[in-house]
Order: sequence, then C-alpha cells, then structure tokens
Amino acid sequence: MKWRSRWWAQWLLIVTVFIVAGCGATKAVRIESEPSGARIMVGVEYVGDAPVVVSLKEKGALGSRGDIVIRAEKSGYTPSTRILSNEALPNRLFFTLEKAPSPSATSGLGQQQEQQQQMQGPTIVITPGKAEVGGQNTQ
Repeated sequence: MKWRSRWWAQWLLIVTVFIVAGCGATKAVRIESEPSGARIMVGVEYVGDAPVVVSLKEKGALGSRGDIVIRAEKSGYTPSTRILSNEALPNRLFFTLEKAPSPSATSGLGQQQEQQQQMQGPTIVITPGKAEVGGQNTQ
C-alpha cells in the first residue's frame, strides 16, 4: 500500500510541475516592419519600435492563452494588426505597412464640389421692379 500512495504523490507532483511550467512559459518573438521603425503595440502596451524582440506568453498545458493582438503603426502609413489566437507562436512576425492615401487625394473632389456650391449659392435674378431668388418670386 505504501508504494501506491508514494506513486500517486510523485505522479501528482510531476503533473503539477508540468501544468505550472506550461502556464508561465514565454517565447521571444522578433517583430519587424517595412518600413522599419513602426511603433509596435501588444494589446494596449507599447513595446518598442520595429525591429524589436518581445516576450509573449505561450499556450499553457491546459488550454488557450487567449488572443494576442499585435499592432504596427507609423505616421504616413495605414496601421496593420495581427491577432494570434490559439496557435503556436512564431519566431518572427513581419508587418508590411502600406502608404496611407493623402487627405487631399481622398477628399479633394468632395471639397472642390462643396466649395463650388458655396461660391455659387442661390441664383438671384434681378429685373427692374421684380426680384427672384432661386426661381421664386420674392414680391
């Protein structure tokens, strides 16, 4: 009987160590960007400018670690986001940032039309003894 209780105690100790070690394990992941120097956020925490090496939590022995959201952003470029769900962590993440469209390119036509409408305003026709605004008689 003694050997059974000792065996259970050893088994329980091994399983406990395995679970605790698996829950706290981290992995170094190198994050790079093109162009370099992008601001890197893990969740809501700023971790540095790319290239940067961050320590991320591995999936534990008993299940998921939750999603890890990584965002790269740089002035003049459209931000990029990656969500690492319940998969194994990569050794390296690479973000390719696209040039953001210039504000004048996206809204220039709309602004130009709006300015023309403001300049034109309502049509005013003046004839002696009679005034019309926008096709309606004001007298």
